[in-house]
Amino acid sequence: TFHFVRLTDLNTPSLLPGADVDAVAVIGGAVRFQLDSAVLFEFGKFELKEEALESLETLVQDIVQLEKGTIVIEGHTDNVGSAADNLKLSEQRAQSVATALKKYMDASPFKWQVKGFGQTSPIAPNDTEENRQKNRRVEILILPF
Repeated sequence: TFHFVRLTDLNTPSLLPGADVDAVAVIGGAVRFQLDSAVLFEFGKFELKEEALESLETLVQDIVQLEKGTIVIEGHTDNVGSAADNLKLSEQRAQSVATALKKYMDASPFKWQVKGFGQTSPIAPNDTEENRQKNRRVEILILPF
C-alpha cells in the first residue's frame, strides 16, 4: 500500500481539508521482507528446499498486492569460507529466490534486480553460530517505482 500526501497550490480552490502546497509525494513506499537461509537452503547450497517453495508461494500473495514496482532480491552470507565463494553463493541464492518468485508471479508488471553481497553486510557479529545464522539470509526489497 502506498500512502500519498496531495498538496495543491494556494490559488487553486480545493474541496478537501488540509494543507495546500504544489506537490505530490509518496510516503513509506518501500517494503522489505527478510528470509532466513536455513528455511530456504541447506548450509552452503543454493538450491531451494521443498518447504521453501511453499513459503515463497505464500509470500507472493503479499507482493502482488503492491501491483507494480521494482523487486530487489539481495543475498547475504556469514563469514565462513572465502569472500569470493561467499559472494558467489549469495548471488546464486538470490537468483534461486528470484527464479522461484517469477515462476509464481508470471507476467507480473514488476521489474527485477538480483544482488549478492556475500559477507559484506552482516546484521550481527559473526562470533557465534546463532549470529552467523542471522547473517545467512535473503532480503526482498520492493520499491514503488
